[in-house]
Amino acid sequence: MSLLIQCVIDQHGDDIQGGRVKYAKVADQTIKFDRFQICLTDKVMAYVDSKSGETPWIIGSLDNQWIQCKYNGRQSIFESDRYYWLYEEVTVNAICLSKLNEKVFLSAEPAIVYTDFNDLDTIGKGWKP
Repeated sequence: MSLLIQCVIDQHGDDIQGGRVKYAKVADQTIKFDRFQICLTDKVMAYVDSKSGETPWIIGSLDNQWIQCKYNGRQSIFESDRYYWLYEEVTVNAICLSKLNEKVFLSAEPAIVYTDFNDLDTIGKGWKP
């Protein structure tokens, strides 16, 4: 008998470009979204650094507890014949539950708060398109 696992991902923030955060099932029982990977078998959330190519870094368990991840980023956007920087701050809340609860992020504090804020003011000085 197969156990159905619900994975709730609650993303906050502006999505000016539309559909920037991509979701994909990359392997059996593994979901990847933006900078994160969730293994539904062991209900573990990991940070995936696409630039380094290193093994995903385990943040913690999502088994009936939720994790809040906050990070910032910057994207180069070409629009109306001009390049500009789009800065963003993202908050992602995630949990794995056997029964869906829409209020889970409002009724309890996160078990883990993971932050990854870059000093974006110093990154890319002198960048030219």
